[in-house]
Amino acid sequence: MTHRRRRVALVGRAGGGAATLGGGGPEEFLREIITTVGGVPGVEISTISYTWCEVNLDAANPDNKAKLWRFGGMKNSKTCSRSRSLTCGHESTLSEVNEIVRELDKTLATDIKNGFVDGLILVSSDPTGVNSASISAAAKAGIPVVGTGGTSIGKAMNMGVNIASGFGGSVATTSTSKAVSYACGLALAWNLKFSPPPPARKPINLHSLLDGCLPAFLAACLLIKVIELCEPFCEFFLSNESTPGSCLEPWPDLAISSLSLCVQVVACHQVSVRFGEIELISALIAGSFVSGGPSMPGKIISALLTGVMIPDISGRLLNLLTIYQWPATAATLTTAGGSGLLAGILSRVVTALVSPVVSGYHTVFQICLDRFPIIFGFIVGSLSVEGSRHGYYHMIMLPLILLEMEQGEMSFLGLIDMLSLVLVSAGICCANFLLPKDRLRSARVSALRGMLINLNWGDYIEAAYPYMEKSRVVMLGGYLGGGLGGAAAALYQAKGTAYVPFWILLILGENRWGCLVSMAISFTVPFFTTVTNNLINS
Repeated sequence: MTHRRRRVALVGRAGGGAATLGGGGPEEFLREIITTVGGVPGVEISTISYTWCEVNLDAANPDNKAKLWRFGGMKNSKTCSRSRSLTCGHESTLSEVNEIVRELDKTLATDIKNGFVDGLILVSSDPTGVNSASISAAAKAGIPVVGTGGTSIGKAMNMGVNIASGFGGSVATTSTSKAVSYACGLALAWNLKFSPPPPARKPINLHSLLDGCLPAFLAACLLIKVIELCEPFCEFFLSNESTPGSCLEPWPDLAISSLSLCVQVVACHQVSVRFGEIELISALIAGSFVSGGPSMPGKIISALLTGVMIPDISGRLLNLLTIYQWPATAATLTTAGGSGLLAGILSRVVTALVSPVVSGYHTVFQICLDRFPIIFGFIVGSLSVEGSRHGYYHMIMLPLILLEMEQGEMSFLGLIDMLSLVLVSAGICCANFLLPKDRLRSARVSALRGMLINLNWGDYIEAAYPYMEKSRVVMLGGYLGGGLGGAAAALYQAKGTAYVPFWILLILGENRWGCLVSMAISFTVPFFTTVTNNLINS
């Protein structure tokens, strides 16, 4: 003999702490409930009648615009179809929507009396108003009731409803914490085994993760260099004997400390399927542990590793607290703070483990740069050209650049990026614009565009690839430009970054003369080899 599935109805509105729905909209919120409660064995959401208003319903007036969200239908309803899809059934003023809800609620009350509904979810409902009929029927029938919304739950309890464990206020709750709370409460009321689904996560994409962090690193490094240039003027004009020290003194430290915090948040966002307030607060708390700790190399690695763990930590902690019948508000608050605290402590441990490794890498790198500058610079510059052509830039080059820049300093590999990729591409494009092998106007426009974007924005190295693939001479010029420019940069111990106009490095780069010489080499070598190739083959 097969037992029918237990049917659960949901009635409520977006009021009080439920008005924001954890930062999402009503559709996302209701779908979360349908999915989570439907995960309880033998249970399904059969009916939803949910009012959403353009303003918080606690402060709304009858003329405000409102929407009625529907799912399924009632046994005795003649006016609404029994659709199994979530729809916005009616959109009008709040007073008109309330009248429709009142009629639907009477129909739902009849279904409850006839045994067609086995459980009820209240979401900031109106027990003494539009939802009075269904809640009174639920009290008489003794079916289990779960919900959130402190005021409405209190009124429902006074009406004698059978409140299960999944109830409480709605302040600070999210879509997930509400849905899990409802499902666990109903499962406990019916003595059903239910484990909340583990937190879903996306695969780690190092490419997009590091790309997402790059703006923060560039902003911090450029800000620190600008502060270094402006500091003498500030000390001269704003010096004050009562406040010794530079007025800009705290800014570099703040910029540096923000980097690991940024990495933590971006890493968490990249792997989280639903990046909500819980994950954001947890990532910020955990990031403060890293950014606020002692200055140690490898902080960004620690922030990255712990950041991708936060969705798992917060999701599992929320499920655990809900299983142990914590109210939704308390579970949400504890999860946001507790998971951030756990991840922060873990990040300190990871930092202590990776710091010696990163420090050793920096030492070996600097030894090669000091003792064999020309050879080392030439090899790194040439390999950068090769790596960019075969897709290794985001896998190898970019992580090493960010590792150099984690203390807010310009990077040697960042300058190599500008030399062997940006300026090499600009030189090849410039040659094909001035003396093109193909006399078509479109070819010259394409070359001009590639040159201007590379010089003015420090990007679009791909513009040179078609020319390099067609000619071994041009390709050789690209490798020589990258290698010789890298050798000059290493010889002068110059540092910089890509993704900025090339002339920025003549102002903010470390060892500006070295930047100028190395950039001139990386531009002119591929330029003249390309011109030579075009003259021979024209």
